[in-house]
Amino acid sequence: MVPIGRVAAQWKYPVKSLRGQAVERLHWDWRGVVGDRLHAVRTADDRLGSGKTTQRFRRLAGLLDFAAEALADEPPAVTGPDGRVLLIPRSIRRCRRRWANPCA
Repeated sequence: MVPIGRVAAQWKYPVKSLRGQAVERLHWDWRGVVGDRLHAVRTADDRLGSGKTTQRFRRLAGLLDFAAEALADEPPAVTGPDGRVLLIPRSIRRCRRRWANPCA
């Protein structure tokens, strides 16, 4: 077998279109990396926030200013551009605003 490269780093993205986290190990199941993109930001018109606009996604500027970190069996912690960490309760279904009043 001829090597074609090597893995330099592994990343997981718990929230779609937010910065992710470097991880030592990745676990896989039938849909891909366990815990990868399990969560998403929803817009007021019930579309998924993304870096692009399509039929399903709505482009939301600034999403990559936020980072998500998976916490064991809990919703991810989201860190804003100012360093504040938002812990999202399980009961929150939709976020209406980005950071000043993130969820209602």
